[in-house]
Amino acid sequence: MKPENLLAPYVSTRAYIAELMVKATNPKNGDVLVDIGSGEGMILYAGVLNKNIKRIVGIECRTDLAERVEKKIKEIGLEKKIEIKNRDVFNVDLSEINPQIVTVYLNRTGLEKIRPKLENELKPETRVVSNTFKIEPWKPIKIIETLYTLNPVYLYRMDSI
Repeated sequence: MKPENLLAPYVSTRAYIAELMVKATNPKNGDVLVDIGSGEGMILYAGVLNKNIKRIVGIECRTDLAERVEKKIKEIGLEKKIEIKNRDVFNVDLSEINPQIVTVYLNRTGLEKIRPKLENELKPETRVVSNTFKIEPWKPIKIIETLYTLNPVYLYRMDSI
């Protein structure tokens, strides 16, 4: 993928923030979680810890990161629960995955680019959680302050944006 097509530079999500992001969505039994820009998989692994999440799909455009996560998933025997797609998110139809939860850690520019896709492909009851950056002009249903004052977590529900 060309650098100008990237939604954000890679920055790892801290483990406790990944867990907080998943917990903030209040997962229901059978939920599917999609992590856009899954990087090294911190949110994917946090999702595994929640017994209500049935399936987790990470979408990562960088081949090196996707391969590293896929290898780790196989090593720890989670390939039935976690799937990694090494693709540009704009070439993935989110409505086919039918997630109830979507997580993102993108900068403002990346969120601006991805927002129309989320609005067009997600169901009204889908919860979206964003690390650090607010999805403009959406109105979050909850803002969670973290130990790192520059890293709030924003929770949205598609029918409330």
